[in-house]
Amino acid sequence: ILGLLLVLGALQLVQVLERAKAGPVIHYLTALRAAQRNHRQADLQPNRVPRPYAGSLSELDVDLTLRSTIRGWTGPSLSASGSTGMATFQRNNGPYNSQQLGIRYGSGALCGTFEPLAPLATCAAD
Repeated sequence: ILGLLLVLGALQLVQVLERAKAGPVIHYLTALRAAQRNHRQADLQPNRVPRPYAGSLSELDVDLTLRSTIRGWTGPSLSASGSTGMATFQRNNGPYNSQQLGIRYGSGALCGTFEPLAPLATCAAD
């Protein structure tokens, strides 16, 4: 019984640690969403359609030094198609290797397959 409790405790600890590692990713994704919204509204004239979301980081006013605080994740990948889009990171090691965490630009909803934060919506641009 003690061994079973130790195994269950270890599994819970891994999930707690992974959620903590996702903190900087969520912070960065939130900053990217804000930068995308600013980019889309920049130079907006009355009665004009907002410009499309940016397809690369170089088009955005975002603090790139934030990226250096993220370890164990690959990204961000930006996806944009006119008035929809999202940004995603992918876990690149550990028990949740290859799982994704993203944010939708329009709604700000977190999405992906990153199990420790489940349930998450499927990452499809809104």
